[in-house]
Amino acid sequence: MGLPQFVFPIQGRSKSGFLIPRFAYDYDYGVSIKLNYYKYLSPHADTTLGVDWCDRKGTVFSDEFRWARSPECYTTFYGQYAILRDRFLQKQSRIVKATEHRYWITGKDFRRFHRTDSPYDINTLLRADFGTDKKIGYHFFSSTNDVDDTYNNSFTTRMQTPSNLINIDLDMLETSRKYFSEFNPPKSHAFVVKETEDHADETLVPHVEWNTVFTKLGSYFYYRHDFFVDHLFSRQSEYERWYVNSILTRQKESVPLIKSNLIRLLYRGHFSGAAHTAHNTLSAYVQPTFQLVSSTAFDHPSSGNALDGRVFSHGAYRLFGEYGAEWALPEGVVYTTDNSYSYALQPLITWEYLPKFYQQNWYYVDHWDRAYSKNQIACALKNTWTINDLLLGLDLTQGYDFYQRSDIFPLRRGVNAQHLLPFRYDFMLQYPKFSLDIGQDYEWKHPTMLQSDFNVGFNVSKINCSLGYLFQHRNLQCSHELLSRIPHFITANISVPLGSQFTLSYDGQFYATKKSAFFRLDGLAPLVHRLRLDYDGHCWGMYIGYEEKKYKEYGIGRDERAIVFAFRLESLGSFAKKFKRIPSTGTVPS
Repeated sequence: MGLPQFVFPIQGRSKSGFLIPRFAYDYDYGVSIKLNYYKYLSPHADTTLGVDWCDRKGTVFSDEFRWARSPECYTTFYGQYAILRDRFLQKQSRIVKATEHRYWITGKDFRRFHRTDSPYDINTLLRADFGTDKKIGYHFFSSTNDVDDTYNNSFTTRMQTPSNLINIDLDMLETSRKYFSEFNPPKSHAFVVKETEDHADETLVPHVEWNTVFTKLGSYFYYRHDFFVDHLFSRQSEYERWYVNSILTRQKESVPLIKSNLIRLLYRGHFSGAAHTAHNTLSAYVQPTFQLVSSTAFDHPSSGNALDGRVFSHGAYRLFGEYGAEWALPEGVVYTTDNSYSYALQPLITWEYLPKFYQQNWYYVDHWDRAYSKNQIACALKNTWTINDLLLGLDLTQGYDFYQRSDIFPLRRGVNAQHLLPFRYDFMLQYPKFSLDIGQDYEWKHPTMLQSDFNVGFNVSKINCSLGYLFQHRNLQCSHELLSRIPHFITANISVPLGSQFTLSYDGQFYATKKSAFFRLDGLAPLVHRLRLDYDGHCWGMYIGYEEKKYKEYGIGRDERAIVFAFRLESLGSFAKKFKRIPSTGTVPS
């Protein structure tokens, strides 16, 4: 609500005026002031103009506009313009600290149209998202939440009936990412960093998609389909740059500029059926897929297992199918008359098949463009126990793929075995105020634990605790071609009530990279610490906390510590502020 001249309004509607200002003093950043002006436009529209000034870091101007024309139609707008000091910038061949001007604008407009003479419910959504820096909030306001670096401008029209969903989209997607690697020799004082920059643009104008629900055919069969046609323009590039003591020494184009400009069409059906006999359930499905593109990356001879060929001079088509079946064997159930104990056993046998065929000539833009071959048979055994209030579950799965290891999608295969997929078990235990989940993957050829996911939580006398642990074998990381080189990752949380209105809580994230054995946590290091004391009053609340986090900015490791204070008043909202020191960095010449 607005506070005109800092006087609490008693009338029933909002009123224009300045909101509660935020003042802070930080030893490193100096004096900072954040002031917002709330402007009441109508009973369903308002805007908030703001300025956040810090005498040693810079200024951010912002505006937030909201307009609810009806419960089903609204418009939002949010814009930021920042003048930021002491930013790492590249000037010619050097990285220097300088003042930078950045902006970011985002907004949505949603409308719903009801027509009594048509079975279609029509919705439209316009999304604007552009600028030079989506991370203004991260750099300036010190948000601990992650931010993405993708801009998505789009306009969508959706028509929906009980059995059909039709989308007409105009999408423009832009993504830019930077990765840094440090190369500091043990006896060298030089600070060496390699920067890898990826940039991709994708434009779909238009993208028409038609999806249906399952339609029953007779007594045992069902059918549905997905169809789309669009015009795609994409660009992708990748560069590598080497810096020594903040000076650019070498640059190369690691991936040449890749461009594609083509028309795509896809039709994918799903035909399935099921039959029940003698306590067994047999089901099967077929997914025929037809694709057509106006151009391909390069020419190729026709390959087997798919009907494909040239069309439109430089274009191509292909027709292939994916198949699968499941046999659910009779379920065994044992239980006592008073239902204090029960046990259920359910065996399953599944088969999935997608034939191998040549795809390297096909542009790979999204999940519609690539089909990963498989010829897999898997056995699963589901076990469930209930003992009074205790619930136990154990699922065992073992798969075998008849294709070679090199033909299998990397995230499915193991490390050494050619055909035998990793054995996996998932164990679950639930008891009032306690839960435990464990999932692990093993490889049989050289008995090795490849991956383990462990989560435990409990609540005792209003004390809530949880602990999570993820382990990946180093060989698995290479085999799966993942970006992460961290074998151990741990999350921890505890919340303790201190009386009826105070709560003390802690959140932590940790990692270790030195050892690859399960629970060998040598070199355990923190990523984030958050310690917080909350007070929850009748109509107001507050908290004070301490935060510490580690991250990288322009390839330079930074360690940030901050004191956080927040105040909340039910009728007015809340405000918060951090008091922090400038993050410490590695050796970087001024």
